[in-house]
Amino acid sequence: MKNVLIAAASVMGIGLAAPAALAQEEFAIEFSYDRAELITEEGAQALYDRLQDEIEDACEVSTGSRDLESLRFERACIEETTRNAVQTLNSHHMNAVYETETGEAVG
Repeated sequence: MKNVLIAAASVMGIGLAAPAALAQEEFAIEFSYDRAELITEEGAQALYDRLQDEIEDACEVSTGSRDLESLRFERACIEETTRNAVQTLNSHHMNAVYETETGEAVG
């Protein structure tokens, strides 16, 4: 098992009740994975899906209301953190999964 720390910057300086992770300008997610998962695109897809769950939990704005501004904040956090994670993993298969999922190239 390998651990990776994924850094993410707070993407907007808006006055929302942000999650604990976003109360700072940057936060880190520790994520464990087996490098063998990146050998195939199927393994990379499964890893990407697990990673997305972790990132979504870290970026969740836990306010009672789900207004448009808080949803935009969460989405931007998820997108930036995912991009950083994929770049950190530095895997051809993970890059391919990211491009398929988002329509964007890594980098």
